[in-house]
Amino acid sequence: MKNSKEYELFHKFIDQKKLSFLDYFFVISQIPYDLIEYILRNLPGALGFKARQIYYKIRLKKVGKNVLIDAGVFFSGHKNIVLDDFCYIDKYCLLNAVSSIKIGKKTHISSFCVIHAGLNSPVEIGNYVGVAANSKIHSSSESIGKNKRMSGPMVPLSQKNLKYGPITINDEAFIGLNSSILPGVEIGYGAVVLPNAVIRKSVNKLSVVDSNGKHIMNREIEISEMEKLS
Repeated sequence: MKNSKEYELFHKFIDQKKLSFLDYFFVISQIPYDLIEYILRNLPGALGFKARQIYYKIRLKKVGKNVLIDAGVFFSGHKNIVLDDFCYIDKYCLLNAVSSIKIGKKTHISSFCVIHAGLNSPVEIGNYVGVAANSKIHSSSESIGKNKRMSGPMVPLSQKNLKYGPITINDEAFIGLNSSILPGVEIGYGAVVLPNAVIRKSVNKLSVVDSNGKHIMNREIEISEMEKLS
C-alpha cells in the first residue's frame, strides 16, 4: 500500500534527513494546488459546491457523480482518497490519508469529523453510512509503551509506540455524535454506535452499542428489504 508523499516528506523532516532535489520539486509543485484549494475551500453556496466537485475530480483518486464537498473541508494525501457517488462531506471535516480512505455511496460525514488513515491502515466506510458530527476515526494512534514518548507528531516514529489497524464501517451503519473509532475496529452491517462512544473492539452487524461499546440491543432490519431500497 502506497503511503502519501506528504507523509514521507514530513517524516524525513522530523528525522532530520536530507531532502533531495525531487523532494523540493514536489513541495514547490504543490504551491499552485494549495492556493487553489485555499480559495475553493471557503467558496460559498452552490458555486462553491460545483467548483469543489470539479476540482477534486482531478485532485483526488476518485470522485463519483453528484458528490457534495462542503465549505472548510481539508484533504491530505489526495491521491489516496475515494469518494463514491452521492456521498456528502459536511463542513470543516479533515480527511488525512497516509494510506487510503474510501467513502461509499450515499454516505454522510457530518461536520467537524476527522478521518485519519494511518500507515498501512486503510479506512473504508461503506454505503448508506451516517457519521455524526465531531466524530473521530483513527486507524493509527499513539499508545503507552516502555520508554516511549507520547508527545505528538514532531517526535520520530522510533521514539513512539504506535498502534495500527485498518478500520471498516460496513453498509447501513451509524456512528453517533462525538464518537471515536480506534485502530483495528470493524463496525458491522447496520450497527449503531450511540453518542459519545469510544469503540476499541469490533461491533457485530445490526448491534446497537452504548458509549462503552457494550451491546444493548439489535436493530430490526431485514437485509433483503434494505437491498431492495438501494
